Amino acid sequence: MNRTRLAAAVVAATTIVPTMLAVTTTAAQAATYTATISVNPGPDGVGETGEPIRLTGTVKGGAVKGKKVTVYARFVGEPTWTKVSSPKLSSKGAWSSSYTPSYGGDTEFKVVKATSGKTKGVTKTSSSVKVFGWISEYSFRFEAAATPSDALTRANGSINGASYRGLVQVKDGGSVLYPLGAKDCDRVRGEVGVLDSSTDTSGKISLAYFFPFAEVGVAKQQDPVAFSTRVAPGSDVAIWSTTGATNSVSTTSSMAFTDLAFHCNYHFN
Repeated sequence: MNRTRLAAAVVAATTIVPTMLAVTTTAAQAATYTATISVNPGPDGVGETGEPIRLTGTVKGGAVKGKKVTVYARFVGEPTWTKVSSPKLSSKGAWSSSYTPSYGGDTEFKVVKATSGKTKGVTKTSSSVKVFGWISEYSFRFEAAATPSDALTRANGSINGASYRGLVQVKDGGSVLYPLGAKDCDRVRGEVGVLDSSTDTSGKISLAYFFPFAEVGVAKQQDPVAFSTRVAPGSDVAIWSTTGATNSVSTTSSMAFTDLAFHCNYHFN
């Protein structure tokens, strides 16, 4: 090789090496963690208030053993995330946690691994999960529609000699419609009795838009009878009261509910 060619080769080598080093350094700085998150609410695939939801996942892409991730939860559509926990990663990058919801409603989770050294952090959000909970009838009091309009009252009263506060009272022949079809409810429960002030000696309630159709009968001077039944998905809830033989609304006879509640995947904003 003559001197001209040798000089050219040296110049080329000194130009290429720094370029290769720059590429390698940039690649190392650009490394990013990857993360997974799985939500395991239970055998039915839905969550329940007061019951833990198991959360698991992994973090890969850099040094992980002993480092922490942060897990958050929020209702779908809300802007604010609430911190759930900060579990440590195993030597293989696995993590686990749990979340016990206090309220119902579609809920989603995310896991955050912060930047560590030259490895960039990552955020991974889960798919949403339904969370059901029991909601008192009182929460839906402004949505209840009585027929006729005075068929529904809320007042203190007595059943079989026991006093109750804030009874949901439905007059004989009247009905109450709860427009809950959009609130994803699947059950209703409560206790029902005949008011001591009623002139009739027995009565029943008919629960419509339920599956199966349900009726509950009770006698006067009897303790309230508990009931629980399913609601057809996406349906409203209607309750009819019948204490006498007449089809007209009686002002002297009423059925009364204690602890009337609906089981819904719904969150009040």
